[in-house]
Amino acid sequence: MIICHSRQFIFVHIHKFAGTSISAAIEPSLSRNDVVLGGMNDDQFNHGGIQSLGLHKHSTAQEIRNALGAETWDSYFKFSTVRHPIHRLISFYEFIRRVHDQNRSSSIFTALSEKVGMPSKTAPAYPDEEPWTWPGMKAHLESGDFSEFIRSNHLKQEQGINPQTRALTDGHGDLLVNHVVKVEQLESEWSNLGTRIGVSAELNFANESPRQFYNVRDYLQDGDLEYLKSFYADDFTLFEYSGLRF
Repeated sequence: MIICHSRQFIFVHIHKFAGTSISAAIEPSLSRNDVVLGGMNDDQFNHGGIQSLGLHKHSTAQEIRNALGAETWDSYFKFSTVRHPIHRLISFYEFIRRVHDQNRSSSIFTALSEKVGMPSKTAPAYPDEEPWTWPGMKAHLESGDFSEFIRSNHLKQEQGINPQTRALTDGHGDLLVNHVVKVEQLESEWSNLGTRIGVSAELNFANESPRQFYNVRDYLQDGDLEYLKSFYADDFTLFEYSGLRF
């Protein structure tokens, strides 16, 4: 999340949408009193107590508006990025799998892996530390495949897979930001966006290229597409996503 007082713009950072890359490109153009949460160089900025208001890297537009007040919010240019909801969910699933694989040799993993398939009343408790406390990780450990993963009750507490509309709209479903860029089009739109916010910098993708599309057929089973279209119905409608890249 970025609140740039010097140039009067706000970037709402949703999970898995090139937000790290956008922050990295913008940060060199910011002033000391601008606010960056979850960026590459947070310690270079004076957050002015903004975190005491409950804001964090992935605060929603409504949360930021409430913290800043309507007058400041309305006077600033607000933008965010969105992604095809199913590709985004698969990206999150693959991220969780990578974290799992990076840690599976640990003694903690050994204890957790024994939990899979065991009756809940005899299963050991999850350790109270990341990444094992992540709802997405718990869902992965207890799922045999993507189809089971997306239906896990743990995901009800996972902000990283919530519909994108929840991060960018108010209680009435009205969009709170001025501009939304589809991550799939970010590279071609970056120059115009940079001009609008007064930033001239190359956009280098720190994590995953937005042009990376997954073969959905490798993940979805019978009934999964209908389930996800229903869950992400507002995203498909508001951000005008249609169809899938097979």
